Amino acid sequence: MDSRRRRIPSHFDTVLICNGSQNSTCGNNGQFRLYQRLNQSNCYLGYQIAQVRVVFQLPNKAIPEVFPSLDTAVTAPPTHLAYVEWFSPIPARPNANQLMYRVSRLMHNGHRRASIIPVSSIISSIHLFPRFGHRIPPEWNTYSVLKLCHTFYVNPFSDRDTYLRFLS
Repeated sequence: MDSRRRRIPSHFDTVLICNGSQNSTCGNNGQFRLYQRLNQSNCYLGYQIAQVRVVFQLPNKAIPEVFPSLDTAVTAPPTHLAYVEWFSPIPARPNANQLMYRVSRLMHNGHRRASIIPVSSIISSIHLFPRFGHRIPPEWNTYSVLKLCHTFYVNPFSDRDTYLRFLS
């Protein structure tokens, strides 16, 4: 609710995630697998975009059930986890017309591909904007476009880090 007691719609951010199995500086030691193309060879290999749906923490008594083979005396389990829905891997080259990187929702049998990942693997937020056709669907708005649109462009101008990562 806002200050006028109006309901505020849910807000789910898009983020850049590091795959620790391909880039050991991410902090998650490769404990999850991203949907990367095996033949992709570019500077974004090991990074992927996802939409965060929920962030949560497991109760201590659930950790042995969720991580049965983890020796907690040696390795601490992740304290915060995120349920994310994946976008396609970042292509090797930007789109020829816009010179921007295009990503789409990853789907399987009509459902969005999703994972539970450690929050520590999230590098930063990332701004996406929809791929517009000849007209903008009237049902698209700030709150619905991530749900209704399938293909997006990475906005390289949203902040300094994104600009340096995608345009330099």
